[in-house]
Amino acid sequence: MFGDRTRTVTVRAEMSRVRRTLAGVLAHRPYRFREEVTVEVLRPESPSDLLPHSTAPAVRAGAAG
Repeated sequence: MFGDRTRTVTVRAEMSRVRRTLAGVLAHRPYRFREEVTVEVLRPESPSDLLPHSTAPAVRAGAAG
């Protein structure tokens, strides 16, 4: 998630937020959407519109390509 294996506490905190926010639609071990949940993934026409203000190198590279 962060490219730095020493940041496990940060990843744990983010997963905790995700679980709290999506508690009704997530199953766990491994984390996945519950079977009765329908998921539709929508993407913008242009990849650069997904995170337009990001300065992360991987996001910028994806937006350029």
